[in-house]
Amino acid sequence: MPPERKKSASNVDKAYEKLMELSIAYGFKSGEGINEGKLTKRLGISHTPLREALKRHTSRGFRDFISPSTPLNNWLQRQLRPG
Repeated sequence: MPPERKKSASNVDKAYEKLMELSIAYGFKSGEGINEGKLTKRLGISHTPLREALKRHTSRGFRDFISPSTPLNNWLQRQLRPG
């Protein structure tokens, strides 16, 4: 795997873990819109790894993707249930 590809995947993994930690610690309220711009600054990551991590969360049922009301605010936190 090319080094830049491996580094990018690593950044996605880090973003995924940071999002998971925030979710578990109730850093997002159920139904809350998630602003990508603010979140990239908060987590210290760029937009692309964040979007990939959010897509993973969506595919695993932690987030919903909605039609964007604004370009940077198109994810919603789902209610987390113990499982």
